Amino acid sequence: MSRTSDPSPPDVKALWKPILAVSTWIAVTFCANFSFAIKLSSVSDLDSTVLACANVLVALITGFITLFAYRASERKARPFWTRLALVSGGLFLLAFFSFMILRSLWTCQYTQEVRLVIGLSPTADLLSYLATFDASQTPTCSELLADYAGVTERMYAPTALIARFASLVVIFLVIWCALACAVISIAYGLAAPTRPGERLSHAP
Repeated sequence: MSRTSDPSPPDVKALWKPILAVSTWIAVTFCANFSFAIKLSSVSDLDSTVLACANVLVALITGFITLFAYRASERKARPFWTRLALVSGGLFLLAFFSFMILRSLWTCQYTQEVRLVIGLSPTADLLSYLATFDASQTPTCSELLADYAGVTERMYAPTALIARFASLVVIFLVIWCALACAVISIAYGLAAPTRPGERLSHAP
C-alpha cells in the first residue's frame, strides 16, 4: 500500500515577516501621533498643523520601508539587513539623544503634559518684565511662561521659535522612522539567507 506524502508545511518565516513589518508600521504611526508633547505656543495652531503633517510623513516613510523590505526579502542576504539595522540603529540613537538634549535646552514645562518652545533672545516686552525683579528673585522659565499665559510670541522672536520647533519635529520624525527601519531590518535579517541567491532550507 503506497504512502501518501504529507503536504509541505507552510513557510512560517514568510508569514511572520510581513506581519511584523505591518505591525511595526502601525505601532510607529500610532505612537508618533501621541508622544510629541511640545507646542509652539498656547495660542498657536501652526504647531498642530506641522505635527499632523509630520505624522503623515512618518506613516508614509515607514510604509515605504515596510514595502521595500517585503519586496527585497528574497533578493537581499543577511549582511545587507545587518548593515541596514546597524545604520538605522545608530541613526536612531543619535537622533534620540539629540532630541532629548535640545528638548531640555529649547523648551520649558508649561503644564504637566505640555512643554513650550522658548527662544534665545528675549523681546523688549520680556526684558522690561524681567527688569522689575531683583537679581536674586528672577523667575524660572516655567514661571515666566505662566505669567505670559504661554504666549511665547510675546517673549521671544516668532521666527526663532518656529525654527526650533521645526527642528525638533524633524528630529522626532527621524527617531521613529529610524526605529521602524531598525526593527524591520533585524526581523528580515534573522530570516535572510547568508548569501545572495541562497534559499533557507525548511525542515520536512
